Amino acid sequence: MLWLLFLFGISCLVFVDTVRVSDFYPFGEDVGDTTMPANDDGSSPNISISAKFPFFNHQHDQLIVSTNGAISFLTPVPEYTPDPFPLDGDRRLLTPFWADVDTTKGGHVRYRETTDPNILDKASHEIKAYFPDFSRFHAAWVFIATWDNVAFFGCSSSGCLKQNTFQAVLITNGQHSFAIFNYANIEWTTGTESGGDENNGLGGTPAQAGFNAGDGKVFDAVNGSQTPDIITINEKTNVNVPGKFVFRIDSSKVITGGCNTKGTMIISPRSGPLFGGQHLTLSGPCIDQYDVFKVRFSGIGKTLTCEKKNQYSFYCITPRFDNTGKITVQVSLHSKTKRMSDTYLNGYYTVLNPVFCKANVIRNDPDNWKNGSQSISWKNNVPELENSSTVDLEVHALKEKNGKLDFECSNTVANISNSIGTTNFNFNITQQVALLKIKSRVKRRGMPSPGIWSDVFLISQSGEEARQICKNWINSESSFPAVDPGEPCPCTIQQARVDYVKYQPDPDCNMFQKESNEKANCRYRRDAQHCVRLPRPSKDGSDNVCCYNTNGNLIDSRVEEGGTYQRYHYGEGVPYVSNFYYDVMPFLQCCRFSQPSANDTSAKEDTYSLCQNYLKLRNYSSCQNYEPPRLARTSGDPHMTTLDGFSYTFNGAGEFVYIYTEDELLKSQIRFEQLRKDDGSFVPATVATAVVMEYGNSSGRLEVRLNSIRTVDVLHNSELLVFEESNWMDLNGVSILLLPTESNSSDASLMVMLKDIKISFNIQASKRIMNVLPIAHGDEIKGLYMNCRSQVILLPSFRPVFESSVSVTEEVRAVCGEDKDCIFDFSVTGLRDVAEQSRTFQKQFQESQQAAVIVITCDDLPTVAGGVWKSTNGNLENSSAVFICRDRYSLSGSSRNITCKNGYWEPYGNISCLRHDSVVKDQQTNATTPSTNVPVYIGVGGALLCIFIFCVILFISMMKKRRFKGLNIHTGVGTSKITQDAQEEGLSAELSQMNVNKSMSPAR
Repeated sequence: MLWLLFLFGISCLVFVDTVRVSDFYPFGEDVGDTTMPANDDGSSPNISISAKFPFFNHQHDQLIVSTNGAISFLTPVPEYTPDPFPLDGDRRLLTPFWADVDTTKGGHVRYRETTDPNILDKASHEIKAYFPDFSRFHAAWVFIATWDNVAFFGCSSSGCLKQNTFQAVLITNGQHSFAIFNYANIEWTTGTESGGDENNGLGGTPAQAGFNAGDGKVFDAVNGSQTPDIITINEKTNVNVPGKFVFRIDSSKVITGGCNTKGTMIISPRSGPLFGGQHLTLSGPCIDQYDVFKVRFSGIGKTLTCEKKNQYSFYCITPRFDNTGKITVQVSLHSKTKRMSDTYLNGYYTVLNPVFCKANVIRNDPDNWKNGSQSISWKNNVPELENSSTVDLEVHALKEKNGKLDFECSNTVANISNSIGTTNFNFNITQQVALLKIKSRVKRRGMPSPGIWSDVFLISQSGEEARQICKNWINSESSFPAVDPGEPCPCTIQQARVDYVKYQPDPDCNMFQKESNEKANCRYRRDAQHCVRLPRPSKDGSDNVCCYNTNGNLIDSRVEEGGTYQRYHYGEGVPYVSNFYYDVMPFLQCCRFSQPSANDTSAKEDTYSLCQNYLKLRNYSSCQNYEPPRLARTSGDPHMTTLDGFSYTFNGAGEFVYIYTEDELLKSQIRFEQLRKDDGSFVPATVATAVVMEYGNSSGRLEVRLNSIRTVDVLHNSELLVFEESNWMDLNGVSILLLPTESNSSDASLMVMLKDIKISFNIQASKRIMNVLPIAHGDEIKGLYMNCRSQVILLPSFRPVFESSVSVTEEVRAVCGEDKDCIFDFSVTGLRDVAEQSRTFQKQFQESQQAAVIVITCDDLPTVAGGVWKSTNGNLENSSAVFICRDRYSLSGSSRNITCKNGYWEPYGNISCLRHDSVVKDQQTNATTPSTNVPVYIGVGGALLCIFIFCVILFISMMKKRRFKGLNIHTGVGTSKITQDAQEEGLSAELSQMNVNKSMSPAR
C-alpha cells in the first residue's frame, strides 16, 4: 500500500502521452462485443468463459460484469456505493471504477472474450514490457470490458454531460493472469445516492479501484480510491503511462507492474546454459534514457555491458561459465543526467548443467552424425535471435590441451536465413565431440554474442577409426588409478525407482522424459530404458551408472549396452563435458563403433576384446551387497507410516515437525489444513498442504506447497523456482525433478533429493491435497509428528472425525474396495477424488515397500575371453544363465543352462572360447574368392603333427622306464580359469587353458 501511495504521488513527474480511447483494446459491436441493455445497478448474466482464469490463487470459469464498474467471479455486485476493502462473503472482484453508473442516462457497457491473434499479440507485448520477468509470456486468452461514456445516477441535465470512459482487460496464459485498467476521460466520481452532487458527480463516497479476494482479509486498492483524488486517476499510472495501470493478479497478493524505487532486481529467465549466449532481461529500478549499465557474474572476472530495452528493463547476454549452480549477478547503474553515485543491484541466476538444458538447435537424424552433408532446425523466434533476419552457424569442436577441455569454434557457415529455422550444410571436423551454435548477426559492443545451442554430441566413426581411438584411450587410461565409486546398484528397476537417496535418474536416460524426447533418450545406452547414477561424486570424484532393460533387470554391460563405472561424475570437471569425453565417448568407440558388422571382414584383430578391455578400466555395474532404503508415508486425511513401519491416522491441523536428525542438521516440517470442497465449504478432515526441509548450510530451505492454479509451487530460500528451461533444477545441496503425469491431468509429481544426507521426498499433489513419501537410508534419521512450539495451531477449534465413527456406503465400497484409508477418506470428506488419490498413493506405497527389500542374488558370473554369460533375470534368485561365444569364437567344452539357487550358481565347469585363425576365417568367409586348398593344408599338417607328437611321447616313455624303473607314476591333470595376464596379453583362450601339473611320489 505504501508503494502504491508513493507511485501515485510521483507519477506526475514522469509524464508521457496519456491514454486515449484509440489506445484502448478495440471495443464495440463491430468487433463482436456484447452490449448490456441500458440499466441502473444491473449486471450481466453469469458469463461462462472458455479458459480458466486465475485470480487470488483460485481458478474461475465464469464471471459477471457489473454496470457499476466491477467484474466479479462468484456473486454479482448490486451495491451502487462502493464498500471499503477488504470485503468478505465471497465478494471476489476487481473494480476499475466502482461507482453508481446509470446507463439509462447515457453511455454503454460492452464486453467480450477473445483469442484473436492480434489481440493476444498486443496483450503479450504489454505484459512483457510491464513485467520484464515474464519476458517469454504468451497470452492465450483475453477478456475486455469497456464502460463507454457512462453517466452517473441522479445526474441533472448538465450533470449527465459528465461522462467516464474506462476499460478493464483480463489476460492469462492459463497459469498467470494480469489486469490492465485503461482510463481516458474521468469526469465524475459519485452518484447522488452515494452523496454526490447532481450537477458534477463529485463529493459523497467516491469510486473505488482495486482488487478484493472475498475473504475479508486480502485486497489491494489503487491509491486515491474513495477519496476526491480518484477523479485524476486518468493522470496517474504505475507503468509510466498516465491513464494506465497494470497488475499481476493470479497469486495471493497483487503485484504492480512497471519499475520500482526499491532497488530490487528481477532476472528473467532465472536459469540458462553453461555455454552462455542467453538473452537476460533485468528489471526493477526505474530507468532513465541515458543510464549506463554494467553487469558482473560471480566467477567471471570480466565486466560486461548491458543495454536499455525500454523504460522498465534492460538486457544482457550471458558469457560462457566455468561451473554450474546458483551465482550472484551484480549490476551497476550509472546515471549521466543525475548527480548521484552509481547504484549497485544484486540478483541471482542459475547456470544449468548442459544435460539439463533444452536444446534449441535440433540435429536431424542425430544417431548418424558424421562428416558430410547434415541438416538442422532451430527455434527462430527466441529472444536471442530477435531482430536477426540472418544468422551464423558455428561448429564448436571439443579439444584437449594440457589436460584441459574446451570447445573452440572450428568453422562457421555465415549468413543463413532465419525465417524458416532450418538449413543443410557440410559438416567436417577432425575431433570426436562437437556442439552447434546458431548465433545472431546483430552485434553489440562489450556484449557476448547471443545465440542458442545444440546438445553435446559424438561424431560417428568408422570401425577402423573407432578401434584406433579405443586403443589410444586404453593405453592412456591404463596409467590412471582404478575407478571405484563404492556404491552397488539397485538390483531391479523397481528398486531403482524407489531409491532416490543413493541414486537419482540419469538425465541422459530415464523413463520420465521418454514421452517428450524419446529420440534423445538413452541414445548412448541403447539397450536401456532407465538408468540411475549417484547424486554426488564419490570420494575419488567418480560415478556409477546403473541401467535397466525393458524387462526391468540390471544390465550387464558385458552383454548389452548399459551402465559402467565413470571416472567423472557429470557435475565434475567441465560439467557434463568431462564425463562425456572421458567416459561416454570411449565406451561408444570401444563397445559400439569398433565392433564389425556381420558383413565386415576387415577387422582381423580381436575387436571384442577392445570392449572387454574398456570394461576392465570402467567396470560393469553390479548390485552385489545393495541395501534398499526405508520408506515412510503421509497421505489422505492424514494417514501415516513412519520410517520404522508403524502406521496410524493423525487428524491434527497445524504445522508439525516431520522428519529430523538428532543433531538437528536435518529439519523438516509439514502443514495440515482443513479441507475445502469446491464451493468453499469445510469438511471435517485435514490434509497436507505444504512441506519444507533444510539440511545444515548445504541445501538452503526448500518448500513445496499447494497452489490452486499451478497445483504446486516450489520455493528455494523463499524464491519461487520457475521450471521453464528444464524440468530438473540442480542446486547446491538439493535437486528437484518434476516427474511426468498423465497428459490430461492437472496433478503434479516431483522428487526433492537432498545430496548431503541420505533422504529424499517423493511428493504427489492435486490442487486439493498433497501426499508425501519420504525415502531414507541410515538410522540417524527419525520421524516424529508433533506441533512446532514456535508455530500456532492453524485451526484450534477443529474437531476431527475418527475411524470408529465412519459408515460405509455402497458407493464408498465400489470406489475403495477393502482399502481402509480410502474408505475413511471418502466417508469423512464425501469427495471421490480425494478417496481415489488416497487409494492410488496407498497402492504405490505398498509397491514401493515390496521393492525396498533385500533380494537374494548370486555372485557375478566370471568374465571369459571371447564369450559372455546371458541370464534371464540378472543375478537374481531363480535366474538361469547360458554361456555363449561371440562371433569369430568357438566354444571349447560344453555349455548348459545353470540356475541361481539359494544365492549360488549351479556348477558350470570349465568353459572357454577359441578364437578362429584370422587368415583362415577370412578365406572361409570370402564369398568371392573361395579357396579349396585350405582343408588340404590343415589335413596334411595335422597328420604330420600327430606323428611327431606320438614319437615324442614314445621316446619320453621309454626314457622314463629306464630311469625310474620300479617306481609307480601318478599323473594328475588340472585346469585353471583364464588368467588376467593372459587376457591382457591377448593370448588365445586355448593356450591359457593349458596348465598341466604332474605330481610324482616315490614308491615306499
